Amino acid sequence: MKTDELHSGAGAFGEVWRAVVNETPSRRSGMPEYMAAAKTVKESAPASATDELVREAALMAQMDPHPNIVSLVGVVTRGTPKILLVSLAQHGSLLDYLKRTAGKSELTPARRAAAGLHVARGMAHISAARLVHRDLAARNVLVGSGWVFKVADFGLSRAATSGGEGKSDAEEYYRSRNGVF
Repeated sequence: MKTDELHSGAGAFGEVWRAVVNETPSRRSGMPEYMAAAKTVKESAPASATDELVREAALMAQMDPHPNIVSLVGVVTRGTPKILLVSLAQHGSLLDYLKRTAGKSELTPARRAAAGLHVARGMAHISAARLVHRDLAARNVLVGSGWVFKVADFGLSRAATSGGEGKSDAEEYYRSRNGVF
């Protein structure tokens, strides 16, 4: 795997890079390379940030694919840094897209309506999987080719429980210790 020299995004403890993935043992096999997003943890981040990245990967691996959810490509757990590979969205996050194209955005009213519909469908899929996203924002909605909008960043997502075991509503959701992603 090669990562682009251009850094695609960063948070408090994580970074996201454009990557070229080559899954073949040798280049002569004819399997094509493809683009993905590589999410890593910064070297300066606390160890809990790596734990959160691994939890996010495990959560994504349990979800069924959906066109409005960023899909898991793979996870690199050997060596440092740990890497979460997800599908690449051509236009990046909705927030970055809006900032980059201020005043000249191609987000027509019809595309804005599609964005709302796609995000709602993605969130419905997450909910049907008994998960709570907990961090839906424009920075966590990616704009893919063909103007397909996808919900991303499951670092703060947690499984919803059915309750009924004497737990209050506040105890029904797992609280991330650091909320690093």
